[in-house]
Amino acid sequence: MAFMQGLIASLLTLCAFGLARGQEVWTDVNYTHMGRPYDVKVMANGDAWVARSGDDPLRRGPARYCSSTRTWVADPYAWNEFDSMFRAENPGLPRIEVNGAGQIVLGSRSSGMRSIVFYDGQSWSELAGRAGDYRNPPRQYRGASAIWSDDKGVFLISTMWDGGNVWRTGTGTVGLGAVESIKGNLPDTSYMALSASSLNNVLLATWVGLYRSANADASAGVVVWRRINPGRFNALYVASDEFAVVGGSNGAVGYWDGSGVTMLTTPFADTAINGVYGRSPDSIRVVGNGGLAQFWNGSEWSAMTLPNNTPYTWDLQAIHFNADGRGFIVGIRSGSGNQGKVWTTESPAGD
Repeated sequence: MAFMQGLIASLLTLCAFGLARGQEVWTDVNYTHMGRPYDVKVMANGDAWVARSGDDPLRRGPARYCSSTRTWVADPYAWNEFDSMFRAENPGLPRIEVNGAGQIVLGSRSSGMRSIVFYDGQSWSELAGRAGDYRNPPRQYRGASAIWSDDKGVFLISTMWDGGNVWRTGTGTVGLGAVESIKGNLPDTSYMALSASSLNNVLLATWVGLYRSANADASAGVVVWRRINPGRFNALYVASDEFAVVGGSNGAVGYWDGSGVTMLTTPFADTAINGVYGRSPDSIRVVGNGGLAQFWNGSEWSAMTLPNNTPYTWDLQAIHFNADGRGFIVGIRSGSGNQGKVWTTESPAGD
């Protein structure tokens, strides 16, 4: 009996150690008509919203729509397509933000497409202030690279083209108000990712460095940005006022601790990092091209095992978790982009 108890204890210790190294169990939860997923957000209730290029957004759980009876049927693993009403006019809305108020904003990375559409929980609309035909939109709205929102309905949108810009909109309740630029003293370059914990802690990943603003709630003319680290960055996740993770096009990964940026040594140099997630210096996850999925435990990197993730077959685009630890990863087929895949886990550790 004592031997068996010791064996069980050892196995539990090994399992715990494995999980602490980021070896959670990932499951392939692909959807037949997945298309090309580029972004994913996981809500507090576990629902996952997937933004796709060339198609409407998807939601996974907690029910599926039965078209024959026109009713919703309980199904925690169901995929549902949401008609954004703009697919025919804008075949590219691969950026998404879903806030605690249930509001959704989709953005296009394309340089020549309608950039922003908004869902208030009942209907879709274009971003207030837009004008012109979708084939020739105002230049300043082109190419949304990232969208962030607080739970009061204020949205920040970064753009990639024409020197880059950062836009602020929202009334603080439901719906979008006037759109204003808070680019301030930022340089002209490509703004690749934006994330925040509040309007007083906004970080922006660009091709010339990582920038931070502590007063993005100020009037547009006095918002100030400070470069906190040089580099060519693609991906960003802000976990709190004192922690953020950033990733670069050359395999660079680092974290901000509220006072400075620490860059990590990585074994995957020259690999584009497309998505990052982390809540502490000893628990960082990154995904990227060529099927890259890695976990940092504070001292070393290890691969995250994703079923059917054959090396160099999938370019992983985004990773996101909710506070309860439910996570999703999305990717597109390398070299093609016409086929996508989604993975999920409900047993993360190390956060």
